[in-house]
Amino acid sequence: RNRIGNIPLKWYDGYDHIGYDILGNKIPRPSKSALQQLLEKVDDPQALRTIWDPVEHEGHRLSDRDIQLLENIMKNKYPNPEFDPYPDTIEYVQFKRGENPFDMDRPKHQFTPRKGEVMKVGRMVKHM
Repeated sequence: RNRIGNIPLKWYDGYDHIGYDILGNKIPRPSKSALQQLLEKVDDPQALRTIWDPVEHEGHRLSDRDIQLLENIMKNKYPNPEFDPYPDTIEYVQFKRGENPFDMDRPKHQFTPRKGEVMKVGRMVKHM
């Protein structure tokens, strides 16, 4: 395995190797030409499921689950198909009919302040 760490790969562009293994030995660059790589992709039926890791210089096959996750991300869906964004709610507070203040139909005049209340608040503001 390549042990170069988290550094830019372009630092190794001028060298004949791509990094070092765990024992400190140089890891040579892959000697495949672009034509050989293309022919391998054409012959491989799983080529569309393979991604190339430039650090490790090897291909990784994607499972059906990985492809489903990528498709969901591209469609702006939740990555995990089993995730339920709208789970059933648990009613912590249960009101009986008439106990919940939002259940009752109240006339509009009950929400507007009365004339005496308006005058009282006006006097309080004036004394401030």
